Amino acid sequence: MDWSNFRGHHQQRAWFENAIRTERLGHAFLFVGPEGIGKRRMAQLLAKTLLCPNRARTDMEPCGRCESCAQVNANTHPDLLQISKPAEKSVLSIDLFVGAADQRGREGLIHDIGLKPFHGNGKVAIIDDADFFNEESSNCLLKTLEEPPHNVRIFLIGTSLQRQLPTIRSRSQIVRFQGLSDEDLLSLIREQGNLDPSNFDSSILTASEGSLTQWHMLSDPKLMEFRSNLFDRLASRPIDLMGLTKAIVASVDSAGKEGPEKRARLRTILRFGNDFFRYQLGLTAGSIDASTLPPSLHSTLQSSRVVARQSLLQPTRSIMRTLEAAHEIDRNVAAATIVEAWAADIAALQES
Repeated sequence: MDWSNFRGHHQQRAWFENAIRTERLGHAFLFVGPEGIGKRRMAQLLAKTLLCPNRARTDMEPCGRCESCAQVNANTHPDLLQISKPAEKSVLSIDLFVGAADQRGREGLIHDIGLKPFHGNGKVAIIDDADFFNEESSNCLLKTLEEPPHNVRIFLIGTSLQRQLPTIRSRSQIVRFQGLSDEDLLSLIREQGNLDPSNFDSSILTASEGSLTQWHMLSDPKLMEFRSNLFDRLASRPIDLMGLTKAIVASVDSAGKEGPEKRARLRTILRFGNDFFRYQLGLTAGSIDASTLPPSLHSTLQSSRVVARQSLLQPTRSIMRTLEAAHEIDRNVAAATIVEAWAADIAALQES
């Protein structure tokens, strides 16, 4: 893991390079952008740069050979603290920050940040899944964000600025990321050995919108088939409300027996819905060239005369309603309840 094979985000990298060179690097940064585009990797490379004892951090080129670099690569560096939401949890719990109930204040991220660095080059904390703070866990972090110990850098990784609590946003420097270019994404796919030239679908690359996570997901033939079916259902007039609801619930139930698996599948389905409405909006506004869309999607939208009948307000409201439904997943609302309410509202919006 080094800067030479880091893809994209040249502007963000140049900004950090300048901040380090001029000794104006802040203490807390909130990275926001789609999943699977390299936000976490950039945070880890910055940690490697800041912690390497053999190269000046202003070089933005850690040596890659010392014990510190090896430990960062292996995620075992004692001065690199990393936490993320447990798979079985719906939020970043308070225990991650201040320890379990019987160890409050004696373990956890905040305790560890306050300890003296093992190697003397400071400490770096990476907080993944920053979309899933709750009020309790964010309050634990506030004092550390406001008055961090000397030579500590904190990187929070999220997807959307709107999903961050105001207390986190106001105390962090916001760094926005966009999806990778098709060229950079294709390079990453090749490097991981996941590209089968005989079975490569360029429409999946385009639909991934620069996200490796999205590409892996869309490469599942069953999910792509469901996505196409969902687009057809959303384009039909009138929308078959019962059929739409049953199809989504069946897909959610097929994801597995556990709650986290079902919530993840529902997030994916709502992302598909948002894709459809954004295409609607772009075609209606003339900001998307129809020839750049996958033929099947273009045919679906045009044959149903969706574009001709829509105002800009309808797809915009559908996007907002879909984002609201995604937030309800994080609040642990039952999946079936979310699906039924969302489908009914979308059907009404598309017919208005």
